[in-house]
Amino acid sequence: MGRQARSVRAKPGDEGVVRLTCGLCGLGWNQPPKRGPRPKWCSDGCKQAAYRERHPERIAAARRAAYAAERRRARLAWFHLQYEQISVHRTLTVVKASQLLWELSGRDERAWSDPRRTYRRAAKRWHPDVVDGDEITFKLLDACRDVLQEKHPNWR
Repeated sequence: MGRQARSVRAKPGDEGVVRLTCGLCGLGWNQPPKRGPRPKWCSDGCKQAAYRERHPERIAAARRAAYAAERRRARLAWFHLQYEQISVHRTLTVVKASQLLWELSGRDERAWSDPRRTYRRAAKRWHPDVVDGDEITFKLLDACRDVLQEKHPNWR
């Protein structure tokens, strides 16, 4: 677990000075006595390293969150690219629209059986007024819906 800084008795002649030792690396330094808590580490680097030693699960959770955010940014960039390609070529086939709907729904397997329900769930997720929503991705979802409505006439 984490090590605590310890105070060592000063050498003779160092009256009024407290000898402290870093809780992580063992580096020692002299400090005049002050009020308040004594420092446990010699630097911010040692303090952060001690924190990483004591809380590996928090560090792992932060890394997972950063990785998830990076994946989300990459997916958004891919959705934006797909929308640009559709707006330039003005062609979106039923197969491509189904695949995009599947991607936009978070790769939900139920997308193939009930596209209308999948569209509604994806619309709730990507709507611009929602916290993590995106306007261009929502437009892409809307374009997919327009194409799939022609295929499924009973789509309300």
